[in-house]
Amino acid sequence: MLESYLQAAASQLIERAMALKGEIPKPPKIEFQGLANECRRRIDEAIKELRAIRDDADFKDPEDEALRLLEFRRVAAQIDRVENAAIAAMARSNEKEAAVNSLLYRMTREIVYPIELPTVSLLSQNYFYVNTDFQLMCIPLMELHFLLHLPDIYHELAHPLSRAEDDPRTKTWLDAFWRAQRLISEHFTRQIVAVESARTTDTIRVAVSSAYQSWQCRWMEEFFCDLFGVFCVGPAYAWAHLHLHAERGRDAFQLPRRLSNHPADAPRMTIMLDALTVLKQEKSAAEIEQRWRELLSIAGQSEPADFQRYYPKRILRKCVDEAFEGFTGMGCKPWPGADGDTVRKTLNEAWCRFWAAPKSFAAWEKEVTEALIPGSKS
Repeated sequence: MLESYLQAAASQLIERAMALKGEIPKPPKIEFQGLANECRRRIDEAIKELRAIRDDADFKDPEDEALRLLEFRRVAAQIDRVENAAIAAMARSNEKEAAVNSLLYRMTREIVYPIELPTVSLLSQNYFYVNTDFQLMCIPLMELHFLLHLPDIYHELAHPLSRAEDDPRTKTWLDAFWRAQRLISEHFTRQIVAVESARTTDTIRVAVSSAYQSWQCRWMEEFFCDLFGVFCVGPAYAWAHLHLHAERGRDAFQLPRRLSNHPADAPRMTIMLDALTVLKQEKSAAEIEQRWRELLSIAGQSEPADFQRYYPKRILRKCVDEAFEGFTGMGCKPWPGADGDTVRKTLNEAWCRFWAAPKSFAAWEKEVTEALIPGSKS
């Protein structure tokens, strides 16, 4: 059964992959040329693998049928990723992508971003994120017309740095990351010993284990991305975090119950405020902290008694210092940067205007956005 199925199915998937290359714009826009080349490379690799799965005699041993089927599924999933994550972004693009990629170039010039830029697509249906497989940053369509969430782009720029291993341009950043990761590992080793040797509840044991796994898998990276954002654009990044929590946040002190990708919002704000003090932005940090406390009070949220078990402030503060050393070691320019840094100064001015003159902010924002991102309205 499997032999006859794969003869037809693999052949059909090869035809689909070849047709998929035909969906790449001819020629691709300049902002998508790198992504187009990567898609072609992956499709060619997938076609080669499919032909081997279909035709190679080594795959036709009856004992290898299960492996052969798994390999077919793996390649099929790879082709789906190329189609849905990357080629769809190119096929559905318009002139606004040129505007947002131009903005990204200016942002990264100001901070002296150390590696190749991701391509930006306005295809996101889930806030800002980066697909590091394709170096593709996705942002929601309408964010290009507004300023208050744009500081989150700096957070997304930090994710590719974590994948740039064995690269001298990112060595200080990754070294800092692993020093911070060792600190948190030491903390949780002590926590695990403590909960196992004491009469603690299963709920606490599960929470400690879940928190430790989450720190190892994603939390530390998310904290470092937040710190990169603050170091790049200063107060505007912390204001954007407050704004996002007010719009979409839940419990800012959410305790870990299972493995998760993102830490709770409150400790994220804690490291942002500490980072602002490193940048000598104490006045802004105090103002943001006051507004943050007011927001939490209105929402009826407060720190649980054992919250420090999962988010130790002492170590979070050390993470800030480590990240700043890694950031400057890469040659990146922290906020406030140079006088000519138009983008990040505009993003901070937007938040100052937002609080100072809320009634006139929308009109001001519209005018400034059109000047900052030419082509965004076309």
